[in-house]
Amino acid sequence: MTKPSLTIAALVCMSCAASPQVPAKDLFSIHITKIKRVDEGCTAEAESAKVRIKISADMSGSCAMLRAGETYTAFRGTVGSDTPDHTKDTAILVVYDNVKNGPRNNAGFQIDSEETVSRKAAK
Repeated sequence: MTKPSLTIAALVCMSCAASPQVPAKDLFSIHITKIKRVDEGCTAEAESAKVRIKISADMSGSCAMLRAGETYTAFRGTVGSDTPDHTKDTAILVVYDNVKNGPRNNAGFQIDSEETVSRKAAK
């Protein structure tokens, strides 16, 4: 029970503090292709120009921001939980809301999986 609580707390803190600290070169666009609401949270699938990502959140606030078919600005980060050997670090994706002056300006999601997108060259 303690590990999930600490991870959620870290995600919330990182997503709130992320905005002013992220260089523009680290931001990228993601397109949400699918979202599924699960209990209080959600799972979602997204694509950037280079990567297909599956993300999840345990809090309804983060999930309420996402809409399938929309494109958002995001950045990838890590939440360290085991300092000596970094074996328990968690990859996160902070997604910025498209709505200006909305209730949240960003939300943190755990990255469940990533795979490189291979683009076929047009002839």
